[in-house]
Amino acid sequence: MILTNKRGVFDAEITVNYLHHALVGAEKDAEQYTAISGALEKLEKQILKVRAKRRDVKKTPKGSWDSEAPAAAAAAVQPSTAGRTNGATPKVYRVDYKATTRKPMTLDEAMIEIEKDGDYFVYRDARKDCVSVLLRRPDGHFDLIES
Repeated sequence: MILTNKRGVFDAEITVNYLHHALVGAEKDAEQYTAISGALEKLEKQILKVRAKRRDVKKTPKGSWDSEAPAAAAAAVQPSTAGRTNGATPKVYRVDYKATTRKPMTLDEAMIEIEKDGDYFVYRDARKDCVSVLLRRPDGHFDLIES
């Protein structure tokens, strides 16, 4: 624990090694007791977070993919995805569009992007303010799906 006083402001810093994590609680205040209690509160929050992460981790060994999926669900999914996923259950990956800073674009801009990237392009239409998907067809033409 380090407690310093500079120009009437107390700076309390408490460092603890807990479960292979270096946890630090720091607080500045005009009163010594308030600075120490604030540092302890921050340290307590960090300890509770580390304990919760450690407690929530499942410590059982993972089985094979086939044993985890129920037999009925695997039979229902198997025929349509057997060639693409080698018999494993397909995964869904969510993309948070709010986290990205993509601007809305026009159909012409999307056509330019699909030429660079691949077979499909998802974008927000600037004119209609909706999500649109531009797909390249096998014959070289395009399909546009708007929501």
